[in-house]
Amino acid sequence: MGGGEFFSQEPRKYKNNSGLVFEEFSDLNYYKEYYGRFLENDLEIDKYISLRLLGTHVFDLELILNKSNADISNNGIILLLQDLCRLDSFAIFFIRDEECIDIRKKVDTEDELINVICSSLNWESPKGVLLTKNID
Repeated sequence: MGGGEFFSQEPRKYKNNSGLVFEEFSDLNYYKEYYGRFLENDLEIDKYISLRLLGTHVFDLELILNKSNADISNNGIILLLQDLCRLDSFAIFFIRDEECIDIRKKVDTEDELINVICSSLNWESPKGVLLTKNID
């Protein structure tokens, strides 16, 4: 993901190379309570660090995708997704409204990951998604 950790903050915050700022989310029971039925037995949430994206970056990408044909290749979220694909494994909860996951999908490629995220931001059919890579 690049970037680094900001020190002396609680909760801890991280900034990646494209300027996105994340806040550590330590209440993993939240995921178990609201998304437990989607986690099944193959995602041991306690083994992961949970980060929440701060700011309006998702909304900004959503506007670009729904209102214009602008190039998104240099968008911070797109760059983050490309970086994530270099990891051996990850899980992404991309939650829309009402804490609902409409799609659970295993992704193997960068294009697949980006396409699922971008299509979930379509205003005509928004979706909450849980995406995983190499989590069995």
